[in-house]
Amino acid sequence: MGVFSRTRRDGAAIEAELRAALLELRTLLGDGSHEVELVAFELATGTAVLRFAGGCSDCDMTADRLLQGIEANLRRRVPELRVVRAEY
Repeated sequence: MGVFSRTRRDGAAIEAELRAALLELRTLLGDGSHEVELVAFELATGTAVLRFAGGCSDCDMTADRLLQGIEANLRRRVPELRVVRAEY
């Protein structure tokens, strides 16, 4: 293997990294009114399915903006991630 080769992680390791990243993001979301959890990760397609619940009646953050921010953060942390789908 070359110096720049990457070790391929299994689905369980990637799911663990996604869950850890989401846990850290919860503190950034504030008062707990926005809940997000990892439902599944499909290794073959690099697809994460996230479930969203709650919302903030006093803020202007739409579900789409929230998803975009979370997706950008997850993509930086988990290079295997290709697609993020949301369940509401």
